[in-house]
Amino acid sequence: MSPNRAKVSQNTAILIEAARTSGMSDDELIRLASAGSPEPFASIAPGELEFGNLIDYAATQPESFERAVREGYQITFNTINGMKYYIGIRFGRMRERDYPNLPDRIEGLMLSLSDASRLRESLSPFWTVEETGRDDAQGTVTLRIYLPATGSGAE
Repeated sequence: MSPNRAKVSQNTAILIEAARTSGMSDDELIRLASAGSPEPFASIAPGELEFGNLIDYAATQPESFERAVREGYQITFNTINGMKYYIGIRFGRMRERDYPNLPDRIEGLMLSLSDASRLRESLSPFWTVEETGRDDAQGTVTLRIYLPATGSGAE
């Protein structure tokens, strides 16, 4: 992880990626969140995501917020379900459709090499990301993600 990467909550990472997925540029995201109004975010996953936390983060830690958006971030703590939600928003890979919905780990997640690298950089360091397959011709890898303490990676 680059020393410039901001450390953010899982919720903040999800909100940043949801805004990007909706079509917001990084500049627009920074400008709108820094303006302090939730209105521009109201159409993004209504009833599902609350952007007040992102706006608070932009107001209280503006330099860190801008660094997270422009240069990347590392999530400080991931829950398994939060990680699955994050992977769905950021990479378009959905549990059940793209990989089995296991209770304590992710198995069989196929990503491009660049997306796998981005995922590794953004996840909490408590999680192990293991390559279980590679297709160099397609430029993809298959991943297993687990907490070492659970022993889920050895199955």
